[in-house]
Amino acid sequence: MDWADLLPLPSCAVLTGFRGQGKSALGYYLLDGLAEAQGATAYVVGLPRERWGLLPDTIHAVETLGAVPRRAVVFLDEASLTMHAREWGDRSHVQMDKLMSLSRQRDQTLILATHHTRKLDVSLITDTGLLLCKKPSKLQSRLDRPEVRSFIMEAWEAFQKVPKDRDSREFTYCFNFLTDWAGLMENALPYFWSEDLSRAFGFDAEEGAQMEPQDPIRASRVRTARGLALREPRPEELERMRAALLATQMALPGATPETLRTTIEETYGLPGAWIQKVEEEAGSP
Repeated sequence: MDWADLLPLPSCAVLTGFRGQGKSALGYYLLDGLAEAQGATAYVVGLPRERWGLLPDTIHAVETLGAVPRRAVVFLDEASLTMHAREWGDRSHVQMDKLMSLSRQRDQTLILATHHTRKLDVSLITDTGLLLCKKPSKLQSRLDRPEVRSFIMEAWEAFQKVPKDRDSREFTYCFNFLTDWAGLMENALPYFWSEDLSRAFGFDAEEGAQMEPQDPIRASRVRTARGLALREPRPEELERMRAALLATQMALPGATPETLRTTIEETYGLPGAWIQKVEEEAGSP
């Protein structure tokens, strides 16, 4: 099976996986290859306008899905920025839902990339015929949406079998819900790939400075954690930190201290600095 067989025109796929595992690269690889193979036009939606110049002439950048014509392959990177589950009821998101529902009639293939599916409304997941998984974390396999959790765990297990001499980013675990097929497929980098494109959402175009995380929920948790770090934890907060630390250590065995701190802040909204207090209490007589 090749990618054109897996994603015929029209299709709808959700692309998920841990940060840095190649979701954006796969999205652009599929966007370029599928459009050429299927005689369609390639479009990317939501890419910051300052980054449009990084794309080849064969890929068109637009700001909204409504600007995409018929017979097109469409990539929505960081889809939660425009389709976040917490904001799905507002007017613009209702319009987006209608456009997605009509994508089959308009001969459009949609590829939506997100770190985990909790960020997307469940109606989007229901409309999906394909789930494409770059290597997930063990934590994601336990905490992602209940509707897809078993699939994420299956993908995690499949990636444990990738040969040690191969880069896991060269593989994608795919689920076709229409045919009940699942398996690993190989992918390459798009010919126009660059470091700037991989970080298209993370830098300010004018100043070149890294911005706060774009995901509003994760950013809110990190801000909460940083605020709490300015004071001593209360007993009930230390108890929450003990539970969070244990759960994270179980989900990410062998994780570095920096990874533990970052994961706890982004997942639980608790300061990573409090890990030391929990460890000090555990070591005291």
